[in-house]
Amino acid sequence: MLFSFVSKATKEEWVGMIKELRGNLTIEEIKKNYDWLLKADIEDAIIGISPGDRKLIWYDGIWLNGEWFGNIWRNGIWLRGVWFGDEWHNGKWYDGTWFMGIWHNGIWYDGAWRGGEWHNGIWHDGIFYRGEWKDGIWFFGKMSWGHWRKGEWHSGIWEDGKWYDGIWLNGEWHRGTWYNGVWHNGIWYAGSWECGKWKNGMWRRGWWGDGEWCDGEWHGGFWDKGIWHKGKWIGGIWKEGRDSMDNFKDRPPSKWEV
Repeated sequence: MLFSFVSKATKEEWVGMIKELRGNLTIEEIKKNYDWLLKADIEDAIIGISPGDRKLIWYDGIWLNGEWFGNIWRNGIWLRGVWFGDEWHNGKWYDGTWFMGIWHNGIWYDGAWRGGEWHNGIWHDGIFYRGEWKDGIWFFGKMSWGHWRKGEWHSGIWEDGKWYDGIWLNGEWHRGTWYNGVWHNGIWYAGSWECGKWKNGMWRRGWWGDGEWCDGEWHGGFWDKGIWHKGKWIGGIWKEGRDSMDNFKDRPPSKWEV
């Protein structure tokens, strides 16, 4: 429904740009309090307002370009722009820069994340520069720095950060600290492993603090302690620990056959 209550602006100026206004939001209030929205390129937008704090709510539409400030996103398609927002609840993000805010659900395809909290959803590509990853599914892209709380990592490059829990299924780990979780496949190049379960993959170098090694290749680095179940030890420094059958107890690492 196109509105008939526009006073100073003509209908033609808003047709195609704003499809519907909800609640008691008016064009005059947008002009007065949210003029940044009028500078954006948008199509078929459905926009409303929260009754208490008068936060702008984007219900649906296509965001082509512009800047979004401190308000709530419910659904729609984000193609390009800069986010200085509040909460994202659903929709598809294709490109742009995210500055702070809370992501609750949706699909991220590309762009730069520069702070805030990711709670759930699917990440397909892009760069996560810093922030808190609470839960969700990661495909491709690069983690430059962040805190990973839980979720599934399917592929991509981990450059640096802190991993607290979750499931790693494939990809490259270059540096950072792993505190707990389950590792399946991929290549560990460097970093600190505090504890967790390693199921398979290739360890190049780094420090292993504690945990269980279940399969894969150890090429170099420092093993502090933990349990070795099976795998291939190629080189490195073993401080202490054991395998599950005590086969390594009286033999140096170079003589291990697993």
